[in-house]
Amino acid sequence: VLALAIPEGQAEYNYSLQRQLKTWLDRLALVPYPEAHRDYDETVVFGVKRKKMVDPRGCIEYDQAPELYQIPRSGGPGQRFFKSDLTPLEYVRLMDASPLMDHLNPPAESALARPPLAPGVGHLALLLASGYLDGIVQPADEAPHVVRGTARKEQFLKSSVKENLGKGQEKAKEVYSERIVLTVRAVTPDGEIRTFTDKPPEKEDQDDDSRAA
Repeated sequence: VLALAIPEGQAEYNYSLQRQLKTWLDRLALVPYPEAHRDYDETVVFGVKRKKMVDPRGCIEYDQAPELYQIPRSGGPGQRFFKSDLTPLEYVRLMDASPLMDHLNPPAESALARPPLAPGVGHLALLLASGYLDGIVQPADEAPHVVRGTARKEQFLKSSVKENLGKGQEKAKEVYSERIVLTVRAVTPDGEIRTFTDKPPEKEDQDDDSRAA
């Protein structure tokens, strides 16, 4: 015996649903909810399962006064219910207990290796410029400061030659190259930013015509 709670409009005008009901059910009846609890036009469709499916034709003519349905005796469930999947809470507990969770933890910070010999000035410059010593630096008995080192490529004019093509014509040939520029910036507690770089100073153009222009 079916008791299907649906809106009245679905029961009356949903023809796809009506075909399913007529194919598999008999003695169909439509009973509205009590008015005090009928906020969405709820109704209950009652019906009895057919022994064999039939060809559904035409619309359903519901009975407004359902009869007393006699439920046949059952021989018990045809199969046992068994658990086929985990609940979300069980998934969380299994994940927390999984050894794979260790791979999500960040690795422990390793201490800087102590060099066998004291680094020279050049070594310290390379370490600073490569960013290996970035962060807070606080020598003994001195105020701390923050260091940031960078190394980048820069294009520069390597040479410029004027070629005489004859007949009063000249052609300028410029050769460009790249160099690594090391820059280190330090910020002291008073907010002062100091910049140290090995970039050579810009060459001033000594050409009279250029200065005149």
